[in-house]
Amino acid sequence: MALIYYLSTISTWFADIMTTSNIAGKPMRIIIYIDEICPGNPLRPDKSRTLQAIYWAFADWPQWLLQRTAAWPCFGTMRSKLAKLLPGGEAGLLKMVLDTFWPATGQSFHSGVTVVCKSVSLVITATFGGFLADEKAHNQITGSKGASGNHMLYDNTFTYNFCLNIYF
Repeated sequence: MALIYYLSTISTWFADIMTTSNIAGKPMRIIIYIDEICPGNPLRPDKSRTLQAIYWAFADWPQWLLQRTAAWPCFGTMRSKLAKLLPGGEAGLLKMVLDTFWPATGQSFHSGVTVVCKSVSLVITATFGGFLADEKAHNQITGSKGASGNHMLYDNTFTYNFCLNIYF
């Protein structure tokens, strides 16, 4: 949230995008992208170096902006081995990401973020718009069996509660 405010104060271009993308009285939608990346030589993949890369963007931004990879702010990266050790695995990691955007107490996108555009302040709110991921990541997020299964596996109470409590 501080990043949005800061970018709007140093970049009139960013502030203009935020104000033109916002519809008064309607919250913007944040989408979260997660993918596993493997740095290094693509011809010699080394699974021990894989990372979970997490990016986010406002779904309400113009399409030409959303199609540029450099326009998606990086939330962070984490070694895949460490993400699997978290309570709930990758689903637990994304719950922490969502809790960062919409914490139970304190400042959040529910209460709004101030954007400064040409010395005029505007408060922008946002809701969760969904995950953007490949099949493997969606399966990890939801705990499903994937293409080989015919139903979701909600034997993990943590994953079940996570899926029920998506932040809308």
